[in-house]
Amino acid sequence: LMAYPQAAVSAARVKEVLDCEFSIQDKENPATLENISGRIEFKDVSFGYSGAEIPVLERLNFVAEPAGA
Repeated sequence: LMAYPQAAVSAARVKEVLDCEFSIQDKENPATLENISGRIEFKDVSFGYSGAEIPVLERLNFVAEPAGA
């Protein structure tokens, strides 16, 4: 029975987040990219929020290969 109030508050917060308006909008006529090839490699990438004591990501490494590679 004690989980119900917590679940209700959590559900309200999820609804609040889902209902928020995005600050980034798609362009009306975006450029079309063709013949894209290659790979993306991240080396020792870290990310954190301003004012936070610990980073969200720290020293992340990965390679995104093109499909079929």
